Amino acid sequence: RMVKTYVLSVSGIFNPIYRGRMFAIFRHPIERAMSCHHTALQENPDLVDMPLAEFAAKRLPNNEMVRLLTNKKPTDDLQEDDLFLAMEILRRKCVVGLIDRMEESLIRFHGYFGWYSLMVEGVANCQAELLAPAHDLPVPLQNSEAWNVMIAQNRFDLRLYEYAQYLFDLQGGNARESSY
Repeated sequence: RMVKTYVLSVSGIFNPIYRGRMFAIFRHPIERAMSCHHTALQENPDLVDMPLAEFAAKRLPNNEMVRLLTNKKPTDDLQEDDLFLAMEILRRKCVVGLIDRMEESLIRFHGYFGWYSLMVEGVANCQAELLAPAHDLPVPLQNSEAWNVMIAQNRFDLRLYEYAQYLFDLQGGNARESSY
């Protein structure tokens, strides 16, 4: 078993006989950005006076999920092809989970990966506590300056998130039979 956050860096060890499988838990990019902002404020109180739009423009990661899946650096320009590659990786290799449907996602992961021995009460309680969003953080109003900056910073991630929602529904309860 291997846990790795940089997907393409380990892809060379897999082949048609030893296939890699992965799961990912997706959160709406605006909610993820607000969580990042909340964490940054806790770690650096000097940021309290920085307007959210400025924080989003200067400090938020840019299209983090697409970059992670395509092995692109924060300084690399992203293109539509990068988004399409990330979507294809999700479609072919990933059991998709959604943070706002965490219980269903965990059941899906347990079933697909055969983690039935982990479905004891203590582990389930631990998972629920660790994987639940720490706070229901407010999101900026749609079309506000902060909202628009966050969307611009994460336009590819937003489209990837919408695709992940589609895949989540498509995979349904049939994750085990799918060809990941």
